[in-house]
Amino acid sequence: MKRVLLAGATGYLGGYIAKELRERAFTVRAIVRRKSTSKAKGVEATELAEAELTQPETIERCCENIEVVISTECLTSEC
Repeated sequence: MKRVLLAGATGYLGGYIAKELRERAFTVRAIVRRKSTSKAKGVEATELAEAELTQPETIERCCENIEVVISTECLTSEC
């Protein structure tokens, strides 16, 4: 089974990607700012990794045991 790291799972496109990956039995680790907020939004992920993508020290361990990385993340002011 492939293990996927998904950045941007709480957004429009990321939400659809997360759902599709879960339906296809992928293990999905979603990078989120706050786990509690993401759970409330219904993020479809196997696990949640709390991190801030603009702060490299918070994402150091996010890729452990991951085979594929997908990022739909962007800064709100640039999208």
